[in-house]
Amino acid sequence: MQNAGGGKGERGDVAPSQQGRAGLRLQHALPNARVVYVSATGATTVHNLAYAQRLGLWGGDDFPFANRAEFVEAVENGGVAAMEVLARDLRALGLYTARSLSYDGVEYELVERAQIAGEHLHGRNAA
Repeated sequence: MQNAGGGKGERGDVAPSQQGRAGLRLQHALPNARVVYVSATGATTVHNLAYAQRLGLWGGDDFPFANRAEFVEAVENGGVAAMEVLARDLRALGLYTARSLSYDGVEYELVERAQIAGEHLHGRNAA
């Protein structure tokens, strides 16, 4: 539902997706329902949060943004640093979590120069 709010693309305005609009309609139709937002991309851009109205990032007393447009503009003006601070604060409030891969147990070996011989060398040179 990342394109729930539409936005600007490389070729101009981008309309909200049907899936995003349906998700917003569902949230409005069921105001007392509990919602869990799940995304593989998370908060990669501020526009990806347009569907997450119930996080309270705009239109409430806890954040200084009257509407989504003000929120998007402020975060865009802040750039990557603003997205990092937003993600950090949402994690601290228990509103956001992001998976990360552990590098425990990863082993690697630095290869200075690969030795290629025989038919492999001929194939490489022919390419």
